[in-house]
Amino acid sequence: MLNDIAAAVGTYLVRRQYDLIVMSPKMGLYFALLQSLFSKQARPKTVFFHFWVPDKAPGFLNSIREFLRRRALKYTELIIVPSSSEIRIYAKRFLLPKRKFLHIPYHVNPRAWQGDRVEGDYVLSAGSSARDYWTFLEAAKAFPSQKFVLISDKRSIENLCIPLNVELHISISYQRYLQKLRHSRIVVIPLQNIRRSAGQRVILEAMAMGKAIIASKTPGVLDYIKHGETGLLVSPESVSGLIKALESLFSNGHLVRELGERARRIAEQRFVFDDIMSQLISTLYKIYESDGPDFQLEF
Repeated sequence: MLNDIAAAVGTYLVRRQYDLIVMSPKMGLYFALLQSLFSKQARPKTVFFHFWVPDKAPGFLNSIREFLRRRALKYTELIIVPSSSEIRIYAKRFLLPKRKFLHIPYHVNPRAWQGDRVEGDYVLSAGSSARDYWTFLEAAKAFPSQKFVLISDKRSIENLCIPLNVELHISISYQRYLQKLRHSRIVVIPLQNIRRSAGQRVILEAMAMGKAIIASKTPGVLDYIKHGETGLLVSPESVSGLIKALESLFSNGHLVRELGERARRIAEQRFVFDDIMSQLISTLYKIYESDGPDFQLEF
């Protein structure tokens, strides 16, 4: 948090050198709040790229945070979100017009395309943001002879019991994670029952490698996985739902290959780095050239 605040203050002090600033969510909120308090005139245009905040929580301090977020976002030209459903969710939550938002999806990391497709023999789950590894581990217990691999951080698995058939890796390098992902057969992204985006990066890397994917059906996943075509969606926090999906893949090798092949094709068509960056640059030019907040963005 302190690094984000320091970066926001530093950017604020040199803001007059720029006409447009693109920011990450955390640092950007601090910067936008400073602008809303002290620079209501002669402000550089500001854009949030792949904006997200934690789901709204009760309590007095959280109410204050919500008020400050709403004030900061009011003085922002555009908020780019990685999930189309977040346009409606955040517009309602922060009392903002929907035209202030734009959906631009995440892209596949180019490194995920490297290498041939490998069909491994284990089920892999990875990541740390909003993960529900209790459900994943409970499902793994139902298949004691099947190997599972879990890659995460200590916080995400705290107080969880790791079954004997689960191979655990804590905070490994990105390159080693990609190797483990490439040699998996099925990829599971178990998410908490949340409304914000989470899990898309692992989903996209698995798609690029042609893996069969099972993911929790949360709003942020629906732009990336279509049930029965590019993966399987299960109810969040449902052990029985995950077990059933795993059983359907374990018993049908053709479906595993078919889902993986379709997922890779969709990743090649919709989530390529160059295409996503071209859309972003085009958007930024339109904002830079606009005279006010009523510009139109169409793609």
